[in-house]
Amino acid sequence: ITLHDIGINHLSEVLFNWYQFKRIDAFGINDLDKYFHDIWFPSSDDIDLFDRTLNWILSIRHDGCITFCN
Repeated sequence: ITLHDIGINHLSEVLFNWYQFKRIDAFGINDLDKYFHDIWFPSSDDIDLFDRTLNWILSIRHDGCITFCN
């Protein structure tokens, strides 16, 4: 699944929530594409991705289950 596949287009950056919205990092969309497997670690990381509009959120659980809310 890609962000484009679910209708999320024209992004320059994506925000990452690592833990209970206490730590949020911004990644350039090109860096997200290129380094995603270095950023998210299966079996240990539950992450949320969203942009500054807060119109959508994509959650990826540690087991790889993906949930999208718009």
